[in-house]
Amino acid sequence: MSRTESPSLGFPGPIANGMVSKAIRFTLGFCLVIGGISLPSVSGWEREAILDPLGKVHLAWTPHLETKVIEFEYTVQTLGWVGLGFSPTGGMRDSDVITAWIKNGQVFFNDRHVPVDHELPRVDDVSNYNLISAVETDTATIIRFSREFDTCDLEQDFHITGDTIKVIYAYGETDPDGADPYYHGIDSRGTKSLYLLDPPLGEIPDDPSIKEWIVSSEMVIPEVDTTYWCSIQKTPVVDVTNHIIGYKPYVKPGNEKYVHHLLLYACSIPDELVDVFNSWAEHDGVLCYGPDHPQEWYLCRSILIAWAVGGEGETYPENVGYVLPEGGMFFMMEMHYDNPEMESGIQDDSGLTVYYTDVLRPLEMATLEVGSAVYPAERSDRLHTNVQIIPSRQKQFFHAGHCSSLCTSTVFPPEGIHVFSGLLHSHLIGGFHRAFGSVLILDPLSERFRGDTIKVIYAYGETDPDGEDPYYHGIDSRGTKSLYLLDPPLEQIFSNL
Repeated sequence: MSRTESPSLGFPGPIANGMVSKAIRFTLGFCLVIGGISLPSVSGWEREAILDPLGKVHLAWTPHLETKVIEFEYTVQTLGWVGLGFSPTGGMRDSDVITAWIKNGQVFFNDRHVPVDHELPRVDDVSNYNLISAVETDTATIIRFSREFDTCDLEQDFHITGDTIKVIYAYGETDPDGADPYYHGIDSRGTKSLYLLDPPLGEIPDDPSIKEWIVSSEMVIPEVDTTYWCSIQKTPVVDVTNHIIGYKPYVKPGNEKYVHHLLLYACSIPDELVDVFNSWAEHDGVLCYGPDHPQEWYLCRSILIAWAVGGEGETYPENVGYVLPEGGMFFMMEMHYDNPEMESGIQDDSGLTVYYTDVLRPLEMATLEVGSAVYPAERSDRLHTNVQIIPSRQKQFFHAGHCSSLCTSTVFPPEGIHVFSGLLHSHLIGGFHRAFGSVLILDPLSERFRGDTIKVIYAYGETDPDGEDPYYHGIDSRGTKSLYLLDPPLEQIFSNL
């Protein structure tokens, strides 16, 4: 299968913007993938990404965590003006942008903001961006600049955090005549979700023992606002036990705005169901949790992979692997699609490339999910009856998920567990505060012991101030679903969960 990465488009207003998101392993969240265009090699930069489908817009950056300064190199294949910004939603409103161009040897560089929709960015009262260099080659404009994570300009700048950041971009083919950029047009703008403060994704080792498993399902995205699509996936048949060591997501080029997140659940099935699961693995799938969702698919409950928009995949530590047993196994893939404009005829085969090897690693891993997995009332069944309800007219609403000390005392080994990654996931009215016992912020790369209490608190933003009806369901992107995923090694400790 040919796979080429393409970021989402949509600098909606008169100037271009872009955006992002994230994943974990001590299970409480999701993670998202970015595909496969070869990025130009940029020496000395910690991270890099292509922002547009044509490969004309490239961003390289290095976050300096000690000084809390982030440095960028922004390269666009144009000799006109360029714009780059950070947006809370992916749109122009409330975005923080820089614009730059080089005209007759003079550099024009501005720190700007967009307080309202459909307006050119306004120059900030105080510039908090430091221009390092500006170069124009025969074909491209290259702008290098830096800024603090938090400029303390609450009104006009964006606070860069470890969350998914919506990065917006735009450009013009010629220099502006005046002091402001002109409208870029529909084809020269876009958004990309990125984790700007994450360390670089580890490389899958160049080792002949490592093989690939392509996980995808060909389907036409339904003409409805929100779709959860489930399919049974069978791993390659292996003669001996293997270890899964990482994955990368793939989003079909052009479908970035529709694909919200992906989950891969391991299935624990009795021998008498193997034949029927083999037959299901030959089909493209059904709507999740609906009348056509086979009851037996609820035997697929243990999350191995959770990816959401902005994630680039995951490479497990070199001493950790997930068991792929002799003979192979089954998984259920759950894809969440958003189609708010009810478009028709959108074909999709987005999915994952999973890497596995027969060279076993010392530690085996599992995923622990803490939080509230909610399902809409009309899709509930006797195994899934959780329906979350949030009242209207709320400035803020809190909901907590717990893993009690009794639970951790039962399933954790005496020496405790090591957590090597984590993911927080919420939908658009949700935010996160999380805690382990009395500790407000969890460092996911940490140890957890028997008797610890894991507590995750979700803080939901303002609901409709004039509404009469509460929020139900919680599985569409504007709803309330909230999870925190943590990844510890030592799968055997969860055998009785």
